[in-house]
Amino acid sequence: MKCCEGLILLTSLPEDAAATAILDHTKFLHEITTWLNTAYNHLPRSIDPAVVDGVEARWGIDHIKMSEAAFPGQRHIVNFLSLFDYCNILIKEAHSKISKALVLAIRKQFLEPAMKPDLLKEYVIP
Repeated sequence: MKCCEGLILLTSLPEDAAATAILDHTKFLHEITTWLNTAYNHLPRSIDPAVVDGVEARWGIDHIKMSEAAFPGQRHIVNFLSLFDYCNILIKEAHSKISKALVLAIRKQFLEPAMKPDLLKEYVIP
């Protein structure tokens, strides 16, 4: 968690040079999108939407312990949703250059290649 807080602090530095350095000389965007893809790939592939409806997930708050999971895969769902919340916070707090680049990277490296195909599939609900 401290690492994530540190990233928020670093990316929110107001100097353009700091934002440029982060974007041009680190793997920041790649690491965030890889983290999202990894979390997404760990989600259960079939689950009743009704059980997910009650899941509460916010970054920085661990709501359930592994032994308290109400259904199989709950930990993975909470982790993914918490990470998505973290990305939202990061986008809000970061320098505008970083925010714009991060939004584009999430779209191009995560939403379009990973989620879009799954969202466009036709599912038969029993």
